[in-house]
Formats: sequence, C-alpha cells, structure tokens
Amino acid sequence: MRVFLIGSKQLSCLIFDELIGQGHQVLGVYSRDNEPGMEIWHSLGHRNLAEEARKIDIPVYQNMKVNSPE
Repeated sequence: MRVFLIGSKQLSCLIFDELIGQGHQVLGVYSRDNEPGMEIWHSLGHRNLAEEARKIDIPVYQNMKVNSPE
C-alpha cells in the first residue's frame, strides 16, 4: 500500500514504524514536530516524526496547509 502519513509526536512514530515494518511504501510525511509548542513533548521522550522519516530518506513536509490547493 502507498501512504502519506500526517502526524506528530510518539503515536505517529509508532504508526510510521508499523507501516515500514509491514512493507508499505511511505511516500512522505507531514509533521508539525518542529513547531515551538512541540518542544515540551520531545522533552518528555516523544520521538519526532520528521527525524524518523529523514533517517530512511522519506520526504518530510512542514509549514504548509494540508487543505491548500497546492
């Protein structure tokens, strides 16, 4: 299955791990993990979806509106 994952914090990373582990093709991820308000979550041990995707060369999209025409 080809998927595009939208998410932030630990739950999205667990979903990402499962998709990759089952052999699905993750075309890219949209993450808000680098926004200032997310710092608290990462200090509590939540992983960063953008960082996880970059580790295996999956495109990361940030600072965009998901529902925009582009």
